[in-house]
Amino acid sequence: MTAVQEAQQQPHDAEHESTPEARLGRELAAGAFAGVTELDLANRGLASLPAALCTGLPGLTKLNMAGNALTTLPPEFERLTSLRTAFFLGNGFTTVPEVLGRLPALFMLSFKSCQLHDVPEASLAPSLGWLILTDNQLTALPASLGRLSHLRKLMLASNQLTTLPDMSGCVALELVRLSDNRLDAVPPGLLALPRLAWVALAGNHLQPRHRDAPLDLPPRLADTAAWPDVTLGRQLGDGASGTVYEAMHGQAQRAVAVKVYKPASSDGRVVDEVAAAIALAHEDTDQHPNLIQTHGFIQRDDAAPALVMELLDPAMELLGRTPSFASVTRDVYPARERAFPLRYVVAVARGVAAAVAHMHARGLIHGDVYAHNILVDAAELPSTTQSTAPPCWRVKLADLGAAFFFHSESNADSPDNAAAHLLKRVESRALGCLLEELIERCAAAEASQEASTLAALCRLRDACLDYNVGQRPEASELVVALDKLIF
Repeated sequence: MTAVQEAQQQPHDAEHESTPEARLGRELAAGAFAGVTELDLANRGLASLPAALCTGLPGLTKLNMAGNALTTLPPEFERLTSLRTAFFLGNGFTTVPEVLGRLPALFMLSFKSCQLHDVPEASLAPSLGWLILTDNQLTALPASLGRLSHLRKLMLASNQLTTLPDMSGCVALELVRLSDNRLDAVPPGLLALPRLAWVALAGNHLQPRHRDAPLDLPPRLADTAAWPDVTLGRQLGDGASGTVYEAMHGQAQRAVAVKVYKPASSDGRVVDEVAAAIALAHEDTDQHPNLIQTHGFIQRDDAAPALVMELLDPAMELLGRTPSFASVTRDVYPARERAFPLRYVVAVARGVAAAVAHMHARGLIHGDVYAHNILVDAAELPSTTQSTAPPCWRVKLADLGAAFFFHSESNADSPDNAAAHLLKRVESRALGCLLEELIERCAAAEASQEASTLAALCRLRDACLDYNVGQRPEASELVVALDKLIF
């Protein structure tokens, strides 16, 4: 090689040595990740993975590759036999690599916000328990999806699905998100799954509200709010679909809460959540006391909309926290010095069931009945100096991000009626899960009346958790039964 050729080659070699892949290769060669079980390589600009990553980390259980430029995985990826969690959010994949289907321990897999058009039959590991395919361009899914017997959580919102494969083999499935797709009917068999408790279907072609229908504002909300009339204060909370602020509204400077929506949500479209809130605000009189009341709606031309709601007493706090990676679908509760008194458990359950029954009567499924969406009065929670709690009716079921409309007809044999019958009872299982969690944290019965009440509450829990979906009580029936237990 001449001196001139060497001079020309050096910049090329230097450029190659500075690529993200080259830098990662040097780290691997230097043993920088030796012995690690969790590895975060997010936002590194990686367009490919070196084989050494797969062959040199046999104990790797969690890998985060979010925000890179990957479109494929090397064949050596199958050597990661201990890998349990893999995140590929925001990469350039158009198809799920089949090598992932050969990982024996893979439990959680995320391809959220990639460019997926295809999920091959062999790409889904039988061990999967949590699959996230949100925000892609999928029009169909493989039959192998319906054979994932360990799958508990399935996120499919914001795709272009018109149907699902036979899901009867997904006997462990508890939560599914199907909002913002192209479904024109509830997928057959889905609602009969024995453990399904949380489902979201908004923004599809289901009746009675088409995904492209305009918002039907009631007169009392149509002109109640404009963005210049709102002064935002401190942040009260932040969720998947938006951020809630304390605010002052209008010339009267009324204290309110304002939810400013985010451009996108893992549960579905903003417009569907707003439509649900507005539908519940069509009441001529006060809205249901166990739901957050809507006071106004703000449509902004240059940004996501906002909802003006009642401002709750500062003493109101969330009953639980969102599920963890370990609990998957079940809420996490903060540690408490004392257990919940039985009468408190009955009152909270009754308030939530009443809110759900109210929604069902108006053609709405909540879709996310969880303790982390329930606000209770902290002043009424038991403290170290209380052995009992007063009857509590300050209970609010919040967050309509997964809510959707369902359709029923006078013809009892119609497909819509059959789906409505099951949809309401799928949500009854969510109420049963809540009862189960509250009972687990309930103080031991100390009197005969309490023992009898606790036994009755356990029977209601079991009825709501019945694997035969059609045999579960509706929320309205649960309210009647809980009313009899209040003491």
